[in-house]
Amino acid sequence: MRVEDPKLKAELSDLGVDIRSDACMAELTSLGIGGTTNLLRITKHESIPELISLLERHQIPYKFLGGGSNLLIGDGELPWLILQLAKPDPEIVIEGNLAHVDAAADLGRTVTFCAKHDLGGMEGLIGVPGTIGGALRMNAGAYGMQIGSFVREAKLSKKFCKGFVSVMRSGVRASRSGRKVPVASSKTLLEHLPDA
Repeated sequence: MRVEDPKLKAELSDLGVDIRSDACMAELTSLGIGGTTNLLRITKHESIPELISLLERHQIPYKFLGGGSNLLIGDGELPWLILQLAKPDPEIVIEGNLAHVDAAADLGRTVTFCAKHDLGGMEGLIGVPGTIGGALRMNAGAYGMQIGSFVREAKLSKKFCKGFVSVMRSGVRASRSGRKVPVASSKTLLEHLPDA
């Protein structure tokens, strides 16, 4: 799938979207497989609802890509665009025992960052691949724990809403309805680690 229309490209740019033509998904997935398409990197996460509306008005199919972990994508020209959140700086902001984490942040690096700042509890998730957004979408877990039990609030972008919705229930999958619900950020409650 290609974005060819100059007017559409300008609208995407206005929304903070960078277009990477002929992006090879094999380079963006952990399994090293996948065809080519246009990759739309979203630098203004708050523009997700407008971006989705724009793509749907133009009848352009799309799929979201997080970290690309364990993802099977066919070869050849893909019949949809790939949307991916650009990582902001900083990805994680610590306030007391809360970690405000962007959805594009890597889960393993988030666990490590929090531990280095004396916040713990999620150490069992260190080996789970992918991004915070992807982990929240599927309520990823390992060793008897799930990420949802640590999340106190998630900022979600619903497909047909005109803005963001904050969800303040822990342990709930963001994809529970089976619909596309991109996660923009999360607020995670962690324990202060004891001095060693």
